[in-house]
Amino acid sequence: MLDIPAALKTEHENLHADLSAAIKVPGQTGQAAKQVAVVLHEHFVSEEEFAMRLSGCSVGSQRVALLPR
Repeated sequence: MLDIPAALKTEHENLHADLSAAIKVPGQTGQAAKQVAVVLHEHFVSEEEFAMRLSGCSVGSQRVALLPR
C-alpha cells in the first residue's frame, strides 16, 4: 500500500489541530469552524487519494504520463 506523502500528512494534521481548537471556541467562531471542518474533510480525503495515485504512478519510473480519468 502506498503512503500519503509526509509533508501532506503533516499539513493535514496541523490543520486538523487548528480546527479542533477553533471548534471549542464558543459562539459563531466555533460554529463556523465546524462547518469548515466538514468541507475540508472531503478536500483532505480527495487530496490524499490524488497524491497516493501520483506516488503510485512514479514508482519504478523516471517518466510518468498522466491521463485523464
